[in-house]
Amino acid sequence: MAQEQDLDHPAWRDLVWGVAEANRAQLSAVTVQRRACVLSFKVQDSSVDVVLTARDDAAPALVRSASFNIHYRNVAGQATDALAQLVREAAKSVVSRDQGHFRLDGRKGLVGPEAVRRAKHQKN
Repeated sequence: MAQEQDLDHPAWRDLVWGVAEANRAQLSAVTVQRRACVLSFKVQDSSVDVVLTARDDAAPALVRSASFNIHYRNVAGQATDALAQLVREAAKSVVSRDQGHFRLDGRKGLVGPEAVRRAKHQKN
């Protein structure tokens, strides 16, 4: 089960500080998972997620920062021009503010104790 935290994450939120307000939008959620940070934005009745994953120069990305591959997903609504501008500004903000100290786990699948399959003990 992927562990999600949809709480206040000041360091992650600071990567896009002021971007929503400058674009008449709202940063509605910051969700930090093991493999990604999802920054969810709303513009009018439209929305988009800006997704930060561990930097991997061999993987596709909209743009890269020191720590991340930056993508977008879950585009919904009619305000496509406003959403496109918001994604550009959010990506630009992350690139300029990321000093390379953020870490996300790029590995797929389970990691940690839950990844080890243990034999069941049999009673004799």
